[in-house]
Amino acid sequence: MSDRREEIMEKRRRCLPRDLRIKIYEDVLELAKKGLSYREIVNEIERR
Repeated sequence: MSDRREEIMEKRRRCLPRDLRIKIYEDVLELAKKGLSYREIVNEIERR
C-alpha cells in the first residue's frame, strides 16, 4: 500500500507559484487579443 502511495506522490504535479500563474494569465490575455489560436498561445507560453 505504501509503495502505491509513493508512486502516486511522485507523479503528482505541484501547483505553480501564484505570481507566476498571474503572469502567465496576463500573457495569455495579451496573446489572445493579438488573435492567436489556443494552440499558438499554448506553444508561445511553453516556449517562454
